[in-house]
Amino acid sequence: MKVVKKLLVIAVMLVTLIMPVGFSACGGGGTNSKSEITIGVMNNSNEVRAINDFKSAYMKKYDGRSVNIVKITGTLDNWIIKQQNAGELPDIIQVYDYSCGYWTNKNLFYPISDLMARDGISEDDYFSSIMDIAKSGGDGKVYWAPRDYNKTVIAYNKDMFDIAGVEYPDDDWTWTDFVATCNALNAKAGEIKSAMNQTVFYAVDGNLNWEAVYYPAIKSYGGDIIDKENGTAMKNKDAFVKGVSKLLALADDGLAKPPSEDTVPFSNRQCAMQICVRPDIVSYVNNLKKSDGSVPIDFVSMPAYDDPDVDISYIGMGCTGYGITTNCSEEKLDLAWDFIKLIITEEGQELFSSTGSGFPVLTEMAFDDNATYRKYIPGANHDAFYKFPERDLPMNYLAGFKPEAHLDIRQVLTDSMLKGAYRAEDRTAFYNELEARLNNAIGK
Repeated sequence: MKVVKKLLVIAVMLVTLIMPVGFSACGGGGTNSKSEITIGVMNNSNEVRAINDFKSAYMKKYDGRSVNIVKITGTLDNWIIKQQNAGELPDIIQVYDYSCGYWTNKNLFYPISDLMARDGISEDDYFSSIMDIAKSGGDGKVYWAPRDYNKTVIAYNKDMFDIAGVEYPDDDWTWTDFVATCNALNAKAGEIKSAMNQTVFYAVDGNLNWEAVYYPAIKSYGGDIIDKENGTAMKNKDAFVKGVSKLLALADDGLAKPPSEDTVPFSNRQCAMQICVRPDIVSYVNNLKKSDGSVPIDFVSMPAYDDPDVDISYIGMGCTGYGITTNCSEEKLDLAWDFIKLIITEEGQELFSSTGSGFPVLTEMAFDDNATYRKYIPGANHDAFYKFPERDLPMNYLAGFKPEAHLDIRQVLTDSMLKGAYRAEDRTAFYNELEARLNNAIGK
């Protein structure tokens, strides 16, 4: 019996010695397995589904490896700060275009340019506007892997157009054409509501409070959110106001869902058009699919502002991606890179495109007439998702400007912009207040 007790004591001591090693983690994954990487992604159904698809493909390709998915709750930026403070950052983390400059400046991402060059992956094979965003450090290096090319387009419900007797739009339409189409649809609102068994109708949900919509409007008229040369808010304030006013007029005239509302009229058959990006499409299809399996949805490019003072009518575009964090250990770097590489090369791009919610970042795949993404809603105008690249306006609107102020500036925009402008009784006073808040965030 004494021998057994001694053996038990020795066993417990050994386990006690081993446990700190077994449960210490690179990237907060809760394991020290040399074959496991941890990946942090936003906790919503689209993102979780996407990362699980990539995980399955990765584990199938690399037998014996594993992936621990960590779901990000709350805002991405606050979550990163919390994980950094706790020393629990994953090996790979989801990246959004709007904050990539801030976090690159904070040394969050391991640059992947050398790994790309080592494995023969050329930047020239990708949309240049996307690579410009991924080069978020200002030194020419690629700091994270872009997953998809997300240009804003307009999705429209063909059934509603048919009921109203309104012609389907084409990719060369102008803002004047767009407003005329909205008015024509509104003129038949009663018939559309009756046919759709609804009590609410908007010609368009313009997503007016979204920077991918209002930033291109501001830029098209010659303004900017930040005057980077002078280090102040609102470059060319008159042009800034003109661009915003162009969008607000849609809501003021009853053509668009007000930016102060958080409803989803397009998916609920209460709206004929919707400004969106590719990841939104799956939910639209799921909600609008008919009993015979057909989907009354098509796409058209963003209309071009046709005022005389507009030289380039910009289209908002951006991307989501994944970055290897500097918290990833050297021994796991190649494992993390293999995961990233799968996503940005043809295998992963084909996989993501097949879900319907992805549009490839590889130009050769995007321009292919037989591309997999075209099979989602066959016959639809999928060209709208890549047309007019010369009008692309990346959503890295703070690039090259005071990275330490990025989160504060974005907080002001999130709190205010078109939602606040629409609600304001005195819009001139609102713009002055917005300018002051932005300058305060900048540090002026």
